[in-house]
Amino acid sequence: MGIHRRERFEIIYNILLALIDGPTNKTTLAYKSRLDTRTLNRYLNHLIRIKLIDNEKGIFKLTDKGREYIRLYEELKDMLPMN
Repeated sequence: MGIHRRERFEIIYNILLALIDGPTNKTTLAYKSRLDTRTLNRYLNHLIRIKLIDNEKGIFKLTDKGREYIRLYEELKDMLPMN
């Protein structure tokens, strides 16, 4: 079994999914999404800019647009099984 490299859309999905249960800080978000902080920071800036997440004083939360991304990603995953 080889190393599975996650694609960009999957990484975004994992970050957003880590916020589904409620707002959290960057350390918890990095742990839940299985990313190092440098990579996470790059994605967080992008996700804030395109309004999938909000950041209030270091606490990140999912937006309605972020919830829609999760829904659409899961719908696509169901339509296009990889196994």
